[in-house]
Amino acid sequence: MLGGDFLCLGTFDSSWLKDNVINGYLELLQAHYDPKKVNVYFFNSFFFNFYASNEPCGYHLVKGFTKRAKVYIFKLKAIIVPINKNGNHWCLGYIKMQKKEIYYIDSLLDKSKDPDYKIQKILLQFLNDEYKAKNNESELPDKDEWTFPLEKGPQQGNAHDCGVFTLCMSECIFAQLPPQHLQSEMLDWRKVIALDLFNGKITRDEKK
Repeated sequence: MLGGDFLCLGTFDSSWLKDNVINGYLELLQAHYDPKKVNVYFFNSFFFNFYASNEPCGYHLVKGFTKRAKVYIFKLKAIIVPINKNGNHWCLGYIKMQKKEIYYIDSLLDKSKDPDYKIQKILLQFLNDEYKAKNNESELPDKDEWTFPLEKGPQQGNAHDCGVFTLCMSECIFAQLPPQHLQSEMLDWRKVIALDLFNGKITRDEKK
């Protein structure tokens, strides 16, 4: 973390969060919650765009992510995928591996539009590519059983707190708690995130 990274968490409450903040805080959450109980893995904020920006999909650009982490994702309970959408909005992909469900959680969800499930389909394609690569098989055997349930998480009331909402939702997933964060709490959450990043650990409660 650099000094400039902390500026986007400032109390002026008007900045989008940088990749270093998103990834740094997710690393703290991963370290804080007992992996034997939680069994959740996160990809960093560059993963999705590396994979999705290439046609049909750029598996060759991301195949080293799980290899370096020594993670076999098909034994996980869940996967968190922070997504920088269009370069100006943070949202979240959430994969429940055991339930075969893929969620797209967006704090600026436009209820007037019918979902096209584009992000969920891309994440399912990644699961298929990863399975083929790791198991030397042609297809994910249960690919047709995966579903894309609709999930409307807490909604932001401005144009710049999407990253904070994304991190709050991620913590709820790690902590196995229902989302409860509100727009009125975002300034306080910015301070909490900054303090935890400065200390290099989650400091406000005991390790789970």
